[in-house]
This record gives sequence, structure tokens and C-alpha cells, in this order.
Amino acid sequence: MGNTKLKCKSCGNEFIGDEYTFSCPSCGGDSLVIIEAQTFGERLKDLLYKNRIVAGVFGVLVLGFLLLPKDNVNIEQPINVLTFKKEKDYLGIIITRYSQDLTETKVLDFDENKLYYSECGFEAFIESEQLKIKDGKIYPCSNGMITIKWKNTNLFKNQSMPYNAPTETFPAFELPTTGASGYAGCRESLKIKVTKNENCQITVETNYDTLYPSLTVWISVDGKKGPYKHQKDWPFDKNHNRFDIWGYEEISKDTVYPNTDRIGFASGCNPMNNEDIKMAATALGNSPSDFHLAMRLKDALDSRGTFYINGNKFTDFSLVPGQLYMDFISHSAPFVTNCAFSTDGESVKVYFTNKE
Repeated sequence: MGNTKLKCKSCGNEFIGDEYTFSCPSCGGDSLVIIEAQTFGERLKDLLYKNRIVAGVFGVLVLGFLLLPKDNVNIEQPINVLTFKKEKDYLGIIITRYSQDLTETKVLDFDENKLYYSECGFEAFIESEQLKIKDGKIYPCSNGMITIKWKNTNLFKNQSMPYNAPTETFPAFELPTTGASGYAGCRESLKIKVTKNENCQITVETNYDTLYPSLTVWISVDGKKGPYKHQKDWPFDKNHNRFDIWGYEEISKDTVYPNTDRIGFASGCNPMNNEDIKMAATALGNSPSDFHLAMRLKDALDSRGTFYINGNKFTDFSLVPGQLYMDFISHSAPFVTNCAFSTDGESVKVYFTNKE
């Protein structure tokens, strides 16, 4: 479409053309003069007048542009207030939306705002352990201070003070004494503590006794294969005084053993004969080459001794006779012996030192 208004000198007709118009569309004359160049507005007006589809599209675009917010227009922004509420076995995430003038409030229910909660990107930790978040609730697996992080910075601590950083700490969280909710999906690992008592008895305790007293923990004192019983105090006798502790929790069937004192002797069941051990150790120290004296000491100890030969430690008795003999030859002197018995009388440290 042209953008120049032309006039025919022959017939006086005025019409729109361009630089390639050489004759009048009315009379065919070629004597044309330019009246004025058409402005962009006039060209657009002619286009819209002649093409209704283009006119409709243009109208929609203009309306959309008029409805767009302008930089200098104050659009009311809501204020989101973030709080955390401790429940029985979880920490609830609560987002309350306030109007700009604080006259209207609405709690953003998780089920109705799942996308928004997801965009916030909540994460929670106790130390380096990441916690499970389900349906807008944080489920700790153990007690401790919870650190909470999120991505959306448009969350406020209260109506007047924004968070300096998208993180918050919640005071030490304590799990309930009863079993945790099934939604938690986590529980502390079963831990076992063994206490040796007098009169040939041990007490077996677990951390579940206080954390989850409603759960049943089964204990074996005879190794992993059991038998298992639900009890704490275990009596022994002189013919059955060794223990090998294992346990499992009834629901998870998680079988565990304690890190220390898994295998040992019940106190008072098999006390050593201190005098026999002292006499056997002294006799071997005086005659290190006598094999029969070495066997006498071994039988008296019943594999419950630790040996120090001139300061060197040995836990395997089979190495002791040979080392005693070599040190005896090297120093050309017998040994002074000393025995240090444990408080329960069931283990001993035997010291051999060459006489000067």
C-alpha cells in the first residue's frame, strides 16, 4: 500500500499512491502532483478500515497493553508470614498470607497450594542429617536442633521484619516417648548397652527403652541365632558365663549388636584363682624354658590374660613362651613377675621384667 497522496491535473482526482504510481486510476492521465506524504497513523487507519481481521487482532493487542501494570503503578503485593509449629512427632510448616494493609489473612493449606510449597524448596537438617518432609510437615529421626532452609525469599518472619537469609533454626526437638508416626519413615538405629553386675548377672538396655517404649526389642545372649527373649536382666552360672549379645526390633526385624562389650564374661561367674596364677607366673619367670610351667600358667588363666614382656604387649599366649625364652637368653637373667587383676577378678595383666 502506498503512503503518498497524489492529484491528477487532468481530472482533479486525488488518490493514494507511491513512487511507482505514474498514471491516474480514474482517467489514465500521467500528469500527477504530490499533495502530501501519508503519515504512519493514516496508513494504519486505512489498513484497519480495509481489513477487519487485522483490525480485530490489533484491538486485542491494544487492550492487553492497556491492562499491563505500569512501572509507576503501585500493585498491592501480599505478605507471606512463615512460622513453624511443633506437633507430637513433626514440625508443621505454616505459611500465612496477609494483604498489604494487613486487613485480610489466609493460611495457605498444603493440599490447596502444593505447587507453591514445592517452589519454596523447603529442606531441613539435624546437623548433617537431612530430614524427611511430607505434606508440609518435617519429621525428625532423632532429637536435636533443626535447621530449615528454603528457596523462596518472599517469606517473612512477621509482618514487619523479613528474613535476612532463607534459613531458620528451631530449638532442640524432642521425639515423643511413644512410637513415631508412620509418616516419619525413620527411626534411630537400635543401640544396645551391656552392664556387668555382681552375682553372675548382666543387664542389657537399649535406646528404644526410652525412645519407643511401646516397641518390643528381643535380646539374645548366645549369639545371632538366639534364642531371643524380651528381658533386660540375664542370670548366668559357672557352667554358662560367657555372653554374645544380639538384638532386634520386632517391627523392622533389624538385627544389631552393640559396638562394645558384645562378647564377654558375666561378672562373678568365673573368678580367677589369684594365688594359682601368681605362683604359675612366678615359676615361669624363674624358668622361662620350662614348657610345663608355661602350660600351667595357660590353664590357670583360661585365655583371660594380657602379657607384658619388658614393656612389649602380647594378647596371644602362644607367643609368650618363645618371647620369654629369647629375652631370657639375651639378658642372661630370669624375670620378676607382677599380676594386676581386674576389679571383677576375671581378667589379669601379667608383667615379666628381666632382673638387672
